[in-house]
Amino acid sequence: MACTPLSIFGTLLLLASAACATATIPGEELGGSNSAQTKPDSEEKVEPPGVTCTSPQTKCGGSCVDVKTSAQNCGACGSVCMAGSTCQNGFCSSEASCAADKLACGAKCIDPLTDNENCGACDRKCSTGVCTKGGCPGELRVRALIDGHSQLVLTGAKARWHHTSAAAPGLWDGRNDPTLLGTATWTPVWPQPNENYDCNCDSQPSPDVSAPLKEIEQVVEMVKVEGRGGVSITQQPTAANGYTLKVDFDDSKNGAGWYEVTLKYITK
Repeated sequence: MACTPLSIFGTLLLLASAACATATIPGEELGGSNSAQTKPDSEEKVEPPGVTCTSPQTKCGGSCVDVKTSAQNCGACGSVCMAGSTCQNGFCSSEASCAADKLACGAKCIDPLTDNENCGACDRKCSTGVCTKGGCPGELRVRALIDGHSQLVLTGAKARWHHTSAAAPGLWDGRNDPTLLGTATWTPVWPQPNENYDCNCDSQPSPDVSAPLKEIEQVVEMVKVEGRGGVSITQQPTAANGYTLKVDFDDSKNGAGWYEVTLKYITK
């Protein structure tokens, strides 16, 4: 059968309609829509608010910490102290981490018997001399008016006179001259008024001296500066005598005389 122009036109129209039904609009994906390309607001990532730290704290990550005491951030963020130690002033330290004869001072294990910067205790410095047996070198100047025989007794920070013959120290001929201990003057108090002649008695203890005698066994040195009679150390400090030093002053001549000595020893 011959095709008429009308039938050919109808056929072309049907083919064009089919092509339009299967075409894709540019920018769209099959089976989707423009709304599928945008994530819902609930799925968007929200950044946490910024952390502001005030002194003495430091910002480490999202937290404020004190790097002087934080075991997880000791001295700096992320610097962790090992188990058994603590953070002290920005240093990891623990007595357990030091040997039995050592002392933990900051981040160091030191020998407190010999360390000049930490002599006997952390941060205890010896201003002069060498730290020995946990104490610093010290000295005590002693000056007194002596008549007859008297003994200076020093235990720790306290001194006292033990008097046996003639007038007690400082009391000769009605006087009452003080004893000089270091740079301080001390007027002893005696059990009796007047000279306490041949009393075989003790004075009241002195105020604390500037260089206390350390409670260890040691050999005290003495330098005689002045005195017409004899001066000698008759007892060195030991555990048996309670770490007590005794210095004898013996003036056997008529009247009284001034005596001065310097005692050198390990102090606290």
